[in-house]
Amino acid sequence: MLNNVKVRPAYYIIEQAIKSGKINQNTTVIESSSGNFGVSLATICNLLQLKFIAVIEPNISPCPLILRTGL
Repeated sequence: MLNNVKVRPAYYIIEQAIKSGKINQNTTVIESSSGNFGVSLATICNLLQLKFIAVIEPNISPCPLILRTGL
């Protein structure tokens, strides 16, 4: 899973933030994205049991998001 071009940077960002103490289990990660990077961040946060909120533009169709996340 960490071989995906969008997952690696998402994992690195979260990993570095945890190591530096900037985020912990009480932190909610918030990302303004409806793309693959946002889905990757959501996946990493889920695996690490971190809370995650994606802020999505109201004019974005939900169909691509549903397809990307497999909901």
